[in-house]
Amino acid sequence: MAVNNGGVGFAGTSTGTLTNISPSPQHVPSKLPDYSTIVEEPNCAGLPNRTVPLVGDATLEPGIYQKIKWTGGALTFNPGLYCVTDSQGMDINGGSVSGNGVTIFLMSGGITINGNVSPVDIRAPEETPDPSPAIPGVLFFLANGNSDSISITGNSTSFFLGTVYAPDGDLYFSGASGTNPTFNTQLIGNNVEVSGGATIDINFNDDENFEKPPYMDLLK
Repeated sequence: MAVNNGGVGFAGTSTGTLTNISPSPQHVPSKLPDYSTIVEEPNCAGLPNRTVPLVGDATLEPGIYQKIKWTGGALTFNPGLYCVTDSQGMDINGGSVSGNGVTIFLMSGGITINGNVSPVDIRAPEETPDPSPAIPGVLFFLANGNSDSISITGNSTSFFLGTVYAPDGDLYFSGASGTNPTFNTQLIGNNVEVSGGATIDINFNDDENFEKPPYMDLLK
């Protein structure tokens, strides 16, 4: 795994073959201040209730979904905020996925996107024009207290852009053997695991991910 224009940091412990990660993971000697990592949850109030079609190609609109489950055909997310409420979360295991200007927020449940999904091109909103109630730079967000997981297996046609944020959940990113999936992301989770037989590139550009306003501590 190669991280370009960024780095790898961990608190607690790390395991596995760390020599396969470039640059080398760096231990964070003390807990980061809460304000440095906390992302404010989006406001789902006022969004319409929606469902995902069971067959054929589909274009989804922003709204509140009990679950997002997809097994085949072309699935397109129009720009905006998608709030998922049920423990079944979001499960995509076939077909293709695309979306630009999308934040997917899971109040309950996790996210699974497997290596059979091809192509994948899904991108978080830009800062301008204001995408509210979607969050600029945030692609996937597990709510605070949601201890489920985000599990993504990429392939050579996979492209993800935006921050993946699961403060109380686990992140599992892998690639199908012999492929080169691209994640233009930053990964923030309680536990983060990167595995598989692929060459995984994680390209970090702070203009394409979530940014917090500058903050300064004054100590006496």
